[in-house]
Amino acid sequence: MEIHSVQPSHPGQATTFTGLVWRTPIHEGSAPGFLSLNLIHFTPESRTAWHTHDFGQTLVVVEGEGVVQVRGARAHWLGAGDVVAASPGEEHWHGADGEHFMVHYSLVEGHPDRPAVQWGTHVSDGEYQAALEQLGES
Repeated sequence: MEIHSVQPSHPGQATTFTGLVWRTPIHEGSAPGFLSLNLIHFTPESRTAWHTHDFGQTLVVVEGEGVVQVRGARAHWLGAGDVVAASPGEEHWHGADGEHFMVHYSLVEGHPDRPAVQWGTHVSDGEYQAALEQLGES
């Protein structure tokens, strides 16, 4: 058994997030599972870039309200207690709505020869606003 202290939080990189996002690494996995766990804090209107995961991603929303969207599909509201299971290779983004913070745990399996996340382009302001309009918030 190993016991680790929670690591310090740090701002999300501008190359992978829009707006102010903070990431707290909880656990960085090692062989054989390479499961990582992070706590992510999104300020209103902040969000990830489009991205995929080879082994999928599970999000557990613990506070606030947000949005998740798969490329080419309708956006969905997220609230405390919601669980999102993104399939392997499914291009998606997630973040806070326009008026609330959102905090979620992110669980991702990785592989030693590949990054756990394959980042794409930023979600444009137009894409973000269109998602909010679909959900009745603008």
